[in-house]
Amino acid sequence: MTAIYYKDQKITYKELLTRIDAHKIDSPIFPVTNTLDCVISTLSCLIKGIPFFPYSPQLPKKPEITIPKGCDFILHTSGSSKMKYVLFKKKALFLANIKTHPALRLKGEDVYLLNLPLYHVAALSLIMRAFLRGCAIAIEPQDPSMVTHISMVPAMTNILLQEKLFPHLKVLLLGGAHIKKELADTLFYKGYPLYVTYGMTEMSSHIAVEKYHPDNGVCFQHFLSGREIKIRGDGELFIKGCGKSIGYLGAKEREYHKSGDIIEKISGKYFIKKRRDNMFISGGENIHPEEIQKALLSHPSIQKVEITIQDHLKWGKRPFVKITATGLCKKSIQVFLADKLEKFKIPKDHEIDLC
Repeated sequence: MTAIYYKDQKITYKELLTRIDAHKIDSPIFPVTNTLDCVISTLSCLIKGIPFFPYSPQLPKKPEITIPKGCDFILHTSGSSKMKYVLFKKKALFLANIKTHPALRLKGEDVYLLNLPLYHVAALSLIMRAFLRGCAIAIEPQDPSMVTHISMVPAMTNILLQEKLFPHLKVLLLGGAHIKKELADTLFYKGYPLYVTYGMTEMSSHIAVEKYHPDNGVCFQHFLSGREIKIRGDGELFIKGCGKSIGYLGAKEREYHKSGDIIEKISGKYFIKKRRDNMFISGGENIHPEEIQKALLSHPSIQKVEITIQDHLKWGKRPFVKITATGLCKKSIQVFLADKLEKFKIPKDHEIDLC
């Protein structure tokens, strides 16, 4: 049985286990670069019980942290003033993907495209989902027509709108950012088997999955098995149960995870309305404008920073900054931010207004 299709290669489950057995972990804290190598490293750590931390190569520098006892792996996510490190037990990842949506109970002949970076929980869940069911994942496959399942964020769907690459697709999962009804309708009427999703790193990816139909809009009729929710105050969602992380590094663990998302229940359907804080999502990545503002204000020549969030056709949203400074150009500002922020958080030339 094939476990991985990598370009024009086939790696069987037997060959994969042999590679994992022989694989040496030089450092359990590693950047996610070559996808196949990182898959082997990730599986090696999970199977051999080695705590690990796959991090984004876009980080300004390697995270200087120690993986605490009782933690099987760490993932990072944005905070309002600094990076947050989310601690996990691997049991949570397994349970979250065993108790999944019926559409994701793959069969042995299915092939799941691994097109997401392995420093995101969605990619780790994708691999677990596939291998727990004995099917294959595809990494840069030579023949994309073999793919039956895909997970995407809205910014990745342009290719689907241009041409029909995946004629045997059974499931297209869309999530990781706000999903516009217009985009969902377009994908639906183009014949894609579209499922909209709601999830977060702290809950091992999916919390809700719903087969999309234009009559219903982007909503969820129920949450996945094993997830327990509470709606408090102004409609903010709190959640616990299957897939919940241990918590954040250096913070006290809470029974319920505070999502920061405001939801509304209308006629038995849940709609994600907005964020309680200023966080926005750009290309599937969480960004807090306060983090960008703090980094800019640390420059001695910058007196004032104003940030507005604008819609973007491809990325969903982008930060536009108005900077009051003396003796600076846009390039020097970007260079200054290079060792303070991930690349996708640094404003582009047209997103900077100097005054």
